[in-house]
Amino acid sequence: MKPQHLQASAAAAILVALLQAACIAGSTKPVTVEMKWRPAAVQGPWRGSLYFEKGQITCSLDIHTEASQKYIESFGSAPVPVVFDVVFAKGGKPVTAELVRLGEWDADRLGPNERLLGIGHTTRSLKPGQSERMTINVPGDCFDPVTSTLEKTYFSAAIFAPFLLSFFNLGLLALAFFNRKREAGDAPHLRPRLAAPSASLPLWLAAGSQVLYLLMATLWLYRLIRFSPGSALVGWMVFTGLVLSVSAFLTALRTRGLPCWAAIFVAFTTAWLWQLAALATIAV
Repeated sequence: MKPQHLQASAAAAILVALLQAACIAGSTKPVTVEMKWRPAAVQGPWRGSLYFEKGQITCSLDIHTEASQKYIESFGSAPVPVVFDVVFAKGGKPVTAELVRLGEWDADRLGPNERLLGIGHTTRSLKPGQSERMTINVPGDCFDPVTSTLEKTYFSAAIFAPFLLSFFNLGLLALAFFNRKREAGDAPHLRPRLAAPSASLPLWLAAGSQVLYLLMATLWLYRLIRFSPGSALVGWMVFTGLVLSVSAFLTALRTRGLPCWAAIFVAFTTAWLWQLAALATIAV
């Protein structure tokens, strides 16, 4: 490997190491809770509920279908592990929660009305004339807020760091494309080599990987896709992105100058972003 290739790889590796800490967590955090089964006293449209208690608050999922009831009852008396994607506000307060998985079932296997987390309040005994007032945050009161200042910083930075890196990479690739055309105009004897398809192939491959990652990240940001085991769409995107990044790196080794630097740098950083996406699909 040529010295310029090593320098580009080292620069990308250093940037990845600096960004790694900023992307440990995101504003959406998977939270696992143990829920107990409470069957309905009379079988009907409502078959029972899964619930857990947090102080005076009872958080529950109402179950309405026979298939869901049978699956939950297969756990016996053991609690059922349930995973929620909890969204935290800038101050660390939980604001919304979305069901991701119930046991080994993805949330999609449950009915739409079985995925909604409800909240109940247990009132305590009051003396005559005594009143009690409380404000309930649905469903934020079911989850603990983020209290660590460091974790709050991670939440605010993690969601923007990959986007900032992605737009920086696209700008770098655009500069490399422009520089290649300028070199071809300044050096007529190099024009045939610079005009060859292989000269710009690393840049196109790197750009394809980066644009695909931005598409996936945008879909996730608007909650149109979820990182969950078995997600065919996310799995296809991660695999395709990694192939494009590796191909960009290998083809860039045959080039030189700014296009070489740009392609290697973007190949390294996008491969790291795809690695984070792959880890996210198995971490929830």
